[in-house]
Amino acid sequence: MIRMKKKNYLSIKWEKALCQGESVENFYPKSNVAPTIYPKLKLICGNCPIKEDCFSWSLHHEEYGFWAGVPERTRWELRKKYNVTLETLSIVIPRTKFHEFTSRKDL
Repeated sequence: MIRMKKKNYLSIKWEKALCQGESVENFYPKSNVAPTIYPKLKLICGNCPIKEDCFSWSLHHEEYGFWAGVPERTRWELRKKYNVTLETLSIVIPRTKFHEFTSRKDL
């Protein structure tokens, strides 16, 4: 079951994510490449032990990219359907708690 409610994101075990070691660019593909890479990403995310937490995080905080096997357009539709607001972080999460996939210089 996919969690629609927010949770304590500091407790997510990002280091257990199966996408570790994958190129970040794969998860933020250009629109003309996206459909061709989705099957590979869905395989990676499909067996991931933190998929629910990743989805919850992305639903509430990530406007772009492919998270938890779900492309951005699908998340947009879910936000609209369930009246979920995209939020900015109100806390500072230490980079050591984040998986390298979410560690971007612009954070």
